[in-house]
Amino acid sequence: RSRRMTLGKFGALTPDQARKLAQARLAQIADGGDPLAERQAVKAAPDMNALLERYLKDHVRVHNAPRTQAEVSRLVEQIIRPSLGRLKVASVTRQDVTRLHRGLAETPRQANIVLSVLSKVFNLAETWGMRSEQSNPARRIQRYKEVERERFLDGNELGRLGQALDEAETEGLPWI
Repeated sequence: RSRRMTLGKFGALTPDQARKLAQARLAQIADGGDPLAERQAVKAAPDMNALLERYLKDHVRVHNAPRTQAEVSRLVEQIIRPSLGRLKVASVTRQDVTRLHRGLAETPRQANIVLSVLSKVFNLAETWGMRSEQSNPARRIQRYKEVERERFLDGNELGRLGQALDEAETEGLPWI
């Protein structure tokens, strides 16, 4: 059966450029290649939105606690999906992930958590056959240094601590 392939838009290519492209495609076909099937495979390849949806459904909801599920879902929906969602899974590069990580420099802890989530997402993409092995673009990106915080108990928390200590001294508390 006959199949046709578009080389470019009318006017964007000169006739000589179009002839050279056509000759290159014919040579590729003569060598046993199928440029049209390759192009269709690239178009049909999964994008990051599909991968993130599968990650949330098959991994986060199965393996994480409810609070972690909520936080990871928030990060995916508000930060990761808007910047990487339309890219094809196989075409995401370390530069794309680095750009996202640097864009979150004002919140270093959140930036590091987003990087961890992306690393897990790409590891699962390798497991699920969406990326080649050892191709995780989040690998070897240096994380930001996080500032430790000193926190003091407020009045309500001090009261509850005192009650727990009194109960432990009088009645005893079970060791967990």
